[in-house]
Amino acid sequence: MSESKLTVTDQEAEATGRAVGVFLWAMNEAIKGNFELSEEQANAINDAMDELAKFDQKGLEILFEGVTKARGDKS
Repeated sequence: MSESKLTVTDQEAEATGRAVGVFLWAMNEAIKGNFELSEEQANAINDAMDELAKFDQKGLEILFEGVTKARGDKS
């Protein structure tokens, strides 16, 4: 089996990172006991769910590469 290089655009990495960030924010709020959401916050969570529902192997690779880019690591 040959390895292929995954090319991830900054836009894909940003969308994935934003979706993960929304879920981390929501979890942090729940830990604080804040379970009420504004309509805008609920829509952001719904959009993040749609983005993360696309996850397959490529989605996980996009997430990993996005983290690598965010940390400034060299590939």
